[in-house]
Amino acid sequence: MAIQIFTKDMSGGTFPTLIQQLLVDAGFSDVTFYNATATSAEYASDSGVYGCKSFSTYNPSIFPPKYTAIKDDSQKAIIVLPEFTNNTITGVGAYTIVALVIVDGVTTFFDTSDLSKWTNVVGGDIKTSTDSSDVILAPLIDTFGHIFSPFYIALNRVNHPINTVVTDGVNSFTSLGNLFYIKNA
Repeated sequence: MAIQIFTKDMSGGTFPTLIQQLLVDAGFSDVTFYNATATSAEYASDSGVYGCKSFSTYNPSIFPPKYTAIKDDSQKAIIVLPEFTNNTITGVGAYTIVALVIVDGVTTFFDTSDLSKWTNVVGGDIKTSTDSSDVILAPLIDTFGHIFSPFYIALNRVNHPINTVVTDGVNSFTSLGNLFYIKNA
């Protein structure tokens, strides 16, 4: 498995075009932004992003300064994460911790108000990798019951720096930041 990382900052652009540019940088050259509402931005791709020809992202009211797309061609998976600098899950307001997830033809996005609905992550302080507790990972599942394997989330809020490899004793996972991990193939 080899992940590729693409980053864009918000200077000189808008959220919808920033996401489009990230996906183009990641090799999906025909992605176009075509509509924005108060809560979502909508995109299309004639060739498809891992099978998705149309998809949406959460359109936040407050924008972090930077977004990162992490792509894994072997697992047909991409995730777009905003720079998340808060040190707690509780009270994060309009910030989202994931803007877009696409895995082999299935897509979703989450806003922070859904955090307790789509994971068992509970509010509280985010723990750094120096915390003595092991990371407890669970598959990323949306409110519709879609399982976005190979992406996992740290239920106990342990967040390792990006590209840090952790293990659950059987499988290894690479940290993507924002409490997200990808299972190594």
